[in-house]
Formats: sequence, C-alpha cells, structure tokens
Amino acid sequence: MDKTPKRYRNYIKTEHAIKESLVALCNEKKSINKVTVRELCERANISKSTFYLHYADIENIFETVGDKFLITFKDMFDELIKSKPEDFMVYINQVFDFINESSELIKIGLTLNKPQNYFIDGLKNQLERAVQNSPYLADTNMDKTQLLVEVKIISSGIIDFIIDRLREKKPKRLDRYAPIINNFLNTWVASLENRNQ
Repeated sequence: MDKTPKRYRNYIKTEHAIKESLVALCNEKKSINKVTVRELCERANISKSTFYLHYADIENIFETVGDKFLITFKDMFDELIKSKPEDFMVYINQVFDFINESSELIKIGLTLNKPQNYFIDGLKNQLERAVQNSPYLADTNMDKTQLLVEVKIISSGIIDFIIDRLREKKPKRLDRYAPIINNFLNTWVASLENRNQ
C-alpha cells in the first residue's frame, strides 16, 4: 500500500497536469506569450485558484523548472571538473546527453525567446566556468583578460549553436556535432600553447 499522503499525491498530479498542459499549449501556439492562465487551467482541468497555489504566473513555471535544471547542470559540471578528463569530448557529450534527456518543458524554455533567457544564460555561465577550470588552461601564461574573453565567446557560441539546433523544425541529435566541437576546442587549446611560447 502506498504510504504517500493523498494531499502530496494530488499536489504531484496537479504539477504534472500543469506542466503537460503547458507543453501542449506551447507546442500548439509556438509561443509562451500566447498561452494564458485560463487556457492552461482549462487544459489541465484545474481551477485558477489551484494554479495560483502552485505558481505566480506562467513564467514562474519555467523559472521553477529552470532553477532545478540549472542546479543539476552545475552539479554535473562540478563532478566533471573534479574528474579532470583528458579531452573536451567528455564535457561535450555530458552537455549533449543532459539536454537530449531533459524534459520537453526545458527544451521549450531553451528554444523560445524571452522570458526564458536565464536558462540560456545559466547554461553559458556553467559551461564558461567548466572551460575556465579545465586542466587545459591551468598552465597557460596568456593574459587573463584575453583568456576570459575567449572563454566567454567560445562558451556562448557553443550554447547558441546547441539552441539553434534545437530550434530547427526537425532537430538533429546533438551528439553528431560533438567531434566537430571537440576538434575546434582542441585546436583553440593548441593555439593557446603556441601563443605562450
């Protein structure tokens, strides 16, 4: 017999209904801004007061899900950095797997424009931190400002590339791009070594 309190089970069911309904409405309307709380409540078969017990507004759903996503992403990168992999491919595959396995709501948050830019900014910041802390950059004598600018440009470019692929009408699996990005990053690291001499 399930020992989970009924109130908690109902809360979870309502959360699930809200998120599933939001995904369906976003897919239909192709815009978060066109989805109303009233429509969402009708689709989820809940009252507006029930919705407001869970969230302040539709944007708050993405913020809540996004915060959990970014915490998990940060934890994943912290573990990767500790393991000090020898190649960028490990980082790249982890990022791609993480995004491919994410919920549909996260993918919507990543691919639709404002107000979900904090998803994208959070990913860029985590990737930037991972690259800065990678063992490849530990021995460089390069000017720190120059290095930070290059890391920021590269991290932003990689995340923007991923998001552009996710926005395609028929998105391709991201892992097909992993060798290309890995080659680019390894070439960049080699250029750092050449500039140090």
